[in-house]
Amino acid sequence: MNDLHRVFSYAKPYSKYIIKALVCNILYAFFSLFTLGMIVPFISILFGIVSPVHVRPDFAFNTQTIIDTMSFFITQLNERYNVYIALLFISSIFIICSLLSNLFRYLYLYFITPIDANTVRDIRNDLFTKVLVLPLSFYNKYQSGDIITRLNADMQEVDTLVRRSIEITLQQPFVILIFIITLFVLNPWLTLLALTIVPLVSFASGEISKKIKNQSKKGQEELSIMSADYEESISGLRVIKGFNAQNFFSRKFKQGNEKYTKTMNKVFRLIELSSPLSELLTIISLLAVVLVGSLLVLNQKWLTAETLILFILIFARLIPPIQSCIRAYNYVQKGLISARRVFEVLDSDEKIIEKENAISIKEFSKS
Repeated sequence: MNDLHRVFSYAKPYSKYIIKALVCNILYAFFSLFTLGMIVPFISILFGIVSPVHVRPDFAFNTQTIIDTMSFFITQLNERYNVYIALLFISSIFIICSLLSNLFRYLYLYFITPIDANTVRDIRNDLFTKVLVLPLSFYNKYQSGDIITRLNADMQEVDTLVRRSIEITLQQPFVILIFIITLFVLNPWLTLLALTIVPLVSFASGEISKKIKNQSKKGQEELSIMSADYEESISGLRVIKGFNAQNFFSRKFKQGNEKYTKTMNKVFRLIELSSPLSELLTIISLLAVVLVGSLLVLNQKWLTAETLILFILIFARLIPPIQSCIRAYNYVQKGLISARRVFEVLDSDEKIIEKENAISIKEFSKS
């Protein structure tokens, strides 16, 4: 992960955007959670799951008080007017919360975009400058096509690395954390049951990411060979045509392209494997929560029907961010290979090594 830390060292000058983005992200998570919470009192009273609340409860920072307070206002509207007015009231709150949630999500992306774009720009500038100042002996070790690949394809992967790293460090964790804290407040035992999938998901994702990293390294090396073939073929096109060797170079390129295609197929299949696997495990966990929660409700122990509904809604809403983090982590592993290739060039020694017993020429006497 040293390469990842080094990539983010380029983002330090733009840290002023991080606080703004974090505030917007937290507000986005809050309004998303509040929207889900509004469903419970409405459904409970509308379908008669619980009795209407006629007395406004004293304020306290707990789940039942918040639900009872919302139920009180909805009961007032339902009894003073009718159920349609109550439905209109809830719908209006949904729309407002949804607008605010999406507004803060956009503002988060608005503030986070300069971090991504400027970080990649600075790395690319340093890489190109380094390529210009490196001694000619460096190019005896690396082909020009390989350098071009590092400037283009590898930098594109670094761009993806930065974006995905921001996603799993700044965006999704706060949403997941707020939702998990809410689940613990609702029912800690059901939450612990739901989180039993975490070790399984972590183990499966870790195994998949190792394979992704190995295959990505192989793919980038094969792409470098193809780029070298590009450069050699174009620069030596007159020679190729002169010896009528078009078929040979075409066949050589197709063979390399086929190997690269097969490698990248493996990489993207591995990346896509993590999402259905994690979804299957989370659905199994959700079914366990529904089963155990239903038994607790039926036996009237430690859980009410409206709390179970809210718990299931929040847990179901938690699945997409978890899947997004797992998918982003796999892309980070893929991007770290390209970051290592970029830093290999940046870390190359700029000193010109002179040959032993070299003859020094002090002046030119002949022209």
